[in-house]
Amino acid sequence: MTDDFLAVGGHSLHAAQIVARIKRALGSTLSLAEFFAHPTIAGQAVLLADRRPADDEAIAPAANTGELSFAEERLYFLHQLAPHGPAYHCSLAFHIGGECDEARLYPPCAR
Repeated sequence: MTDDFLAVGGHSLHAAQIVARIKRALGSTLSLAEFFAHPTIAGQAVLLADRRPADDEAIAPAANTGELSFAEERLYFLHQLAPHGPAYHCSLAFHIGGECDEARLYPPCAR
């Protein structure tokens, strides 16, 4: 209850997930700024104790114009060209020349 969220390995993506889960479970909103200003469960409990459930209105979906963005057109074209290709997942690739020291390569990639 008193462990600091960041000190135990939390980061902004986890914080956003937690804020969304708090809203879904309790109906109360907690901003990311408030979350980081009170990074313990005890601190957040104090903030949420007197709050009422939020009266959020659902956001209406945007009208579907049927037009694709340039990025969507690119992906559609690449899928038609090579349906099983990696273009959807790899927007950039590069070639590294020379010898590769695998012992030095893997630790940064594992982070």
